[in-house]
Order: sequence, then C-alpha cells, then structure tokens
Amino acid sequence: MKVMPEEHLEEMKNELRSILEGTGGSLHIEEFLYLQKFVQGRGDLIETMLLMAHHVQLEILVAIKTGIQAFLHPSVTIPQSRLVEVFLYKRCRNIACQSALPAENCRCNVFV
Repeated sequence: MKVMPEEHLEEMKNELRSILEGTGGSLHIEEFLYLQKFVQGRGDLIETMLLMAHHVQLEILVAIKTGIQAFLHPSVTIPQSRLVEVFLYKRCRNIACQSALPAENCRCNVFV
C-alpha cells in the first residue's frame, strides 16, 4: 500500500465519513457505490498486504467494504488484526459483537 502522510489519511477518513452519512444525496451514494465496487474488485487486498497497511488506511477500506461508518469514528479503536478479519469476512462486522465467523452463538444477525 502507498505510504501517505497522516493528515491526508485523516482527510480521506473524514470525507468518507461524510459520504457514509448520506447528507450529499444521490451523488454521495454513487460515489460510495463506486468506491465499494473498486475495493471489492481489488484482488491484491490479501491478509499479508492488509496487515502491512497503515491503521487508518485499513479503517477506510473496512468502512468502504462494509458500508459501516462506525469503523471511521474517532472513539472506536479496533486492533489491526481484527480489522483485517472483518475485511476478509472472518469476523462479524458488528462492532459490538466482533465474533469470529462462523459465529453460531452470535445473536446480532449482522454477520456478512
């Protein structure tokens, strides 16, 4: 992954948070769907690559893939390894749950 200055990553994170809030109407929806399609089409986003990514880059990728804004919230801190597992559908994307998948005992009903 490309190394980027911390301030650029934070700007990207804030812009994505704005897009996910949906306050921009249909334009933001189209932008998000484009980003999501782009991320899902990337075959090089494998576990080893994701583990080497900057933590903020990984938060952005997980938020794009899942469509969940909470991964971008400043007060939410999730370890790098857990973010990778969420990205790769190995862990429940519900931040309050975070059960490993398959999660037979999970009752949040948000698995994938």
